Amino acid sequence: MAIAAPTFPSPSTIQPARRYTPFELWHLLSLDAPSVAALWTVFFASAAHVRLPWIAPVAMATGVWVLYALDRILDGRSADAGRTHARQLRERHIFHARHERWFIAGSAILLPVVLLLCFRLVPPAVQRDMLLLSLAVAAYIAAIHLFSISAQRRVPKEMLVGVLFSSATVIPAWVRAPLHHAPLLFGAALFATLCWLNCVAIETWESTPAHASQHIHPATLIAGRHLTVAACGLAAISTAAAAASAIIVPGSIAIPIAAACALAAGLLALLSIERRRLTPMALRIAADAALLSPLVILPRLLLAR
Repeated sequence: MAIAAPTFPSPSTIQPARRYTPFELWHLLSLDAPSVAALWTVFFASAAHVRLPWIAPVAMATGVWVLYALDRILDGRSADAGRTHARQLRERHIFHARHERWFIAGSAILLPVVLLLCFRLVPPAVQRDMLLLSLAVAAYIAAIHLFSISAQRRVPKEMLVGVLFSSATVIPAWVRAPLHHAPLLFGAALFATLCWLNCVAIETWESTPAHASQHIHPATLIAGRHLTVAACGLAAISTAAAAASAIIVPGSIAIPIAAACALAAGLLALLSIERRRLTPMALRIAADAALLSPLVILPRLLLAR
């Protein structure tokens, strides 16, 4: 007697089993990545002694929110269409599928308003760099969702996300502080590595062995197996960089950036060690919350102006 293949409900029909906490809503409403992006945009600028117009972090948060909401909606649709197994989805994808019309409506309202404000208030140099970065992000989204790039692609998507995310947050400070390009570039490299490890951690913690072997880039698999060591290594490098900068170039803008990266990397290492004590959603929320480490340092930078 043949055994029927198991079937799984469409993500758009799954009902939540409980009420969500504020931290879970921060994650499910796609507010986690925008919060991190806006914070690091302000942090890079503050470290470089740059005063940003209020539209800069607002535009950054809005753009990232639209991007992440779209990405999660497309993931849910791919499961509905049978291109992605429903078990590979998480509650954030299901939440976006159930409330898709509200996310699309919010994007349709917010994005044009912010774009208009950017063209009126943001310098042309920033507009140019952000446009180029936006084209790169659009190409990434198209490659992942429209052309179904496999796990054997040359560059792991987790690394691409880290580079693109870090580049976006440093651009506003970069174009306004030409005398600080070297430390900003170094800080952006540290932050890109941190974002990459964040993506590696989430991909590793949420994937089953079968899914990982078929859909995750080999470099991500290797980094995931040694995540604790990698995070501790980044924390050590960042700490050493902050200490060396404080000795060689007192007051360097690299000091607070490296310190924030060291703190976040240390938190990722701690999460990797204690991961079995937390649920997958709690791990995801904590991994993103670790990137809010500039909150510890930013007040001092703002008061020192």
